[in-house]
Amino acid sequence: MLSDFELGKLLEGVPTVSPEEGKWKKNPYLANEVIVGAGGIGFAADWYSWGMLLLEGLGGDVTAGDQQRESVVLDSDVPEAVKKMALKCLKRPATDRPNDAKKVLRALKSWK
Repeated sequence: MLSDFELGKLLEGVPTVSPEEGKWKKNPYLANEVIVGAGGIGFAADWYSWGMLLLEGLGGDVTAGDQQRESVVLDSDVPEAVKKMALKCLKRPATDRPNDAKKVLRALKSWK
């Protein structure tokens, strides 16, 4: 069953987590450029989604505002490099997000 990010809605007859058939719930993991249908959507949208997953893992409310999200990350017990990368992944606009997976991996390797 595909349920992450409601991908099951793309396939006919596949169960999803939404109560209404064919309706997409508001998804806090989607980057703004995806929600508004902006052209040129790229890897930056994936980094935003990943940042939201990390935020949730740190105990944050993914539906909270930007300031509250930042507080959760900064108050977390993870290395500074991970905090900086997480916040960078949540940036708006997309051009402020990471453009190199190696940098993200380097930050994560500091988390032992």
